[in-house]
Amino acid sequence: MTPADGLPAALDELTRSPRDARARFAHGQPTGAVAFSADRRAAGRREQEVDVWLWNVVNPRRPKLIAKLTGFGRWAEAVAFTSNSQNVMAGSAGGVVRIWSTGDIKGARTGTPPAPIGHPLTGPTAPITAIALSPDGKMLAAATTNAQVWFWGVGTPNKPGSFGSLTEPTGTLNSLAFSPTDNTLAAGGAGRVLRLWSYRPYVIADRICSRLGTPLTQGEWKQYVAGLPYRTLCPAPTPSS
Repeated sequence: MTPADGLPAALDELTRSPRDARARFAHGQPTGAVAFSADRRAAGRREQEVDVWLWNVVNPRRPKLIAKLTGFGRWAEAVAFTSNSQNVMAGSAGGVVRIWSTGDIKGARTGTPPAPIGHPLTGPTAPITAIALSPDGKMLAAATTNAQVWFWGVGTPNKPGSFGSLTEPTGTLNSLAFSPTDNTLAAGGAGRVLRLWSYRPYVIADRICSRLGTPLTQGEWKQYVAGLPYRTLCPAPTPSS
């Protein structure tokens, strides 16, 4: 039997979800966002709900609620796991991202929600609609309803740092994705435009320098960058042989 021959059976198996699984996942409100970890856990948030719900789905027929993650003053809007499954992150309508350690979640007493680690990731002034992690897990991006993408360094989750933001002038952003193979972030939203950005500083610097052609002279620096000491930003082009 070929893989194509087996596809209808596989799809049929997926659509015949057992009733007990549906019942365990049901929690009174529609699920607005969901994410899977590499070790078969699932996180979801409810519409108009400040908590993030975390399940163990190693046995999909009998998912088990592990914890409800708290820490937001307004609704949770987006969730994501790190690739090593050690942390789960969520963004809220209050423009805040929180991070939890899955190790803390495992060790928490039943009924006691684990506390977020580190300080809240702040900066956005509008609700967060989507979050995404870079392939190396060191950068977190969050899209907002006021058409911005915010960046934080999360290589050390308990000591995150802000990298600033980008603005997309065409309207609300509601989806984000990092390319798994290069330094590109894609963002889409209400403006019916898919915007691509390079997010690594050295890549951006290389592109700027390639367009400049030659470094700024000291005279040009004095004219355009008054008040700062002169330094060479781009290497001089190598003479062609």
